Amino acid sequence: MGVVTVPDCRTSRLQGSSHVRTRSPRLPLTPPSVQDDDDPQEQPLPAESAADGPPSRTLSPTVRWWIRLLLPVAVISVGIWTLRDSLPAPAQIGQAMGEAHPGGLIVALATSVLSVTMFARQQRALLHAYGVAMGPFYALALAYARTAIAAALPAGSAVSAAYAFQRFRAHGASRTTAASVTILSGTVSALGLLLLYLAGTALALVIDPGLLVDAQGTLITGGVLVLVAAVVLAAGRLRRRRPTSPRWSRVSAALAPVGATFRTVAALPRRDAAAALGFAVIAWMADLACLYTATVAFDLDVHPVRLAALYLATQLLRQIPLTPGGIGIIETSLITGLVATGAAPAPVAAAVLVYRLLTCWLTLPVGAAAWALLRRTELSPRQTPEPQQVS
Repeated sequence: MGVVTVPDCRTSRLQGSSHVRTRSPRLPLTPPSVQDDDDPQEQPLPAESAADGPPSRTLSPTVRWWIRLLLPVAVISVGIWTLRDSLPAPAQIGQAMGEAHPGGLIVALATSVLSVTMFARQQRALLHAYGVAMGPFYALALAYARTAIAAALPAGSAVSAAYAFQRFRAHGASRTTAASVTILSGTVSALGLLLLYLAGTALALVIDPGLLVDAQGTLITGGVLVLVAAVVLAAGRLRRRRPTSPRWSRVSAALAPVGATFRTVAALPRRDAAAALGFAVIAWMADLACLYTATVAFDLDVHPVRLAALYLATQLLRQIPLTPGGIGIIETSLITGLVATGAAPAPVAAAVLVYRLLTCWLTLPVGAAAWALLRRTELSPRQTPEPQQVS
């Protein structure tokens, strides 16, 4: 998700705001695959675990590299081919850009910044649940850096999560806490999107089902996502209650990390969980507001509920990490959907271009600057004390 102007703070101010207070962690639950450095329980070696079953087949590094390289190119090429009859000439897009309302563009810029700010607040709320405090300016810089990494690199979401883990470790979190917050951050963000999606669908059905781009598809998608979450939780409970067949054991073992993550979210203190989920929803709403104000700036007559349905369906599709930052997927979906409502292609292309410029492309230099500032405040995790118990 994600967004343009470098936070107005100097390095010294950033360092001062990142002072961390640590308390005893409130939460005992953590993903089962993560342990602290000082945990006396030893994990079995990978070779010992693999000896129980047949060797797994994995792709060679060269093949994986080519897949990561060619898959985004293929997806973007398909998107361009799909839009070949919908994209106007560059001169028409330039003319539409010149006719944009400056006020709408300014509001779009503000909402894009608000979206990243709420993402930073979400991470701070999760850290607070584990007794770790992070300064607001440092958290904002980290949010911009993570957004830029996710948008710029293949498998950017995974790289962004690994970077967040390092930053959390460098600022007072134990390995367990850093891993838990990193996992929960993505989970809460996805839950926020799903909640907003279902709420928007329900609102559209109450107002006018015809406002949905595809009401049946919207309901099916939302229902499937809810069903998957229910199945995962049920599988975790059944697995704990009784022994199962080898085949079911393999299935439940594959679903166990997902179920454990959902249970960890449920175990969060209610106040912190509500705050994190609320910030996630506001972040998505601000990103949607950026798209809406961009369409208003170009005088596009699209009903807000229909635009919201199109946006949320596009964002759900984007969660499949086919391309960095959803490049090609988001543009294709938004332009095709907006043109299908009867809007002129030139203003539609201009509005989508502005939206993606604010929420994706301009975050790259801002995120790079934030990454440089964070690097200057870098502290080795080995030099970071573990949380102290409070009597």
